[in-house]
Amino acid sequence: MIIYPAKFYNTMQTISKHQFSNYKRIALIIAIVFVPLFGFSKTKTGSIEFLKACNGFKDIKLGEDISEIQPYKLAFMDGNSSLDADSCVSYVYQDEEFLKVDSDFNLQQVAIRTFKNKIVNIYLIFKMTDSYKALRDFLKDYGQFNELPKEYAAIYNWNTSALNLSLKYEAKTDYGIAVFTCNDLVKDIETMKESKSIVENFTQSFASAPVYNNQSNDTQTAK
Repeated sequence: MIIYPAKFYNTMQTISKHQFSNYKRIALIIAIVFVPLFGFSKTKTGSIEFLKACNGFKDIKLGEDISEIQPYKLAFMDGNSSLDADSCVSYVYQDEEFLKVDSDFNLQQVAIRTFKNKIVNIYLIFKMTDSYKALRDFLKDYGQFNELPKEYAAIYNWNTSALNLSLKYEAKTDYGIAVFTCNDLVKDIETMKESKSIVENFTQSFASAPVYNNQSNDTQTAK
């Protein structure tokens, strides 16, 4: 049997303590880096949490700046670059591969609506004959819808605090549509419209207010 001196044992104990301390640091770093990734991977399909995690459709994300999308993939809807009533601009997303949803389901068109260059809506347009496929895939990915706005109407909503998804189609039309909506940007639009309305009402009130002529004591309307 080999007997080591006490100094050797003390040295080995010191080394072991340092090694254990290093292992603790490494374990902490791994936890910080990888736990969020594991958390996202646990967000499985078939739940509304997966809808929130996706935050859009494929590579198009709600709230994202439109400049993040390659310009050649975008064209103004109907060639119109003007702002709509909500101060938004609409685009057609031009990517044939992007239209493929499932092995038996292709979209007809994908459109994007922006507010101050941020994506507020994503529109998926499909043939009416593929409506059951759209519902099938959404149920598979996002679970059971949580709102039916109208009885006997083909409208299915998946609502969350951050975003909404609405699937709509009617037998009388040739196409159906699914709309992803960023709720924060919708609030921004509503706030903007309210502020604009207040300014317009004030301007109209000022224009119709009477103006007094001190010299003639006559009353006139401001113009």
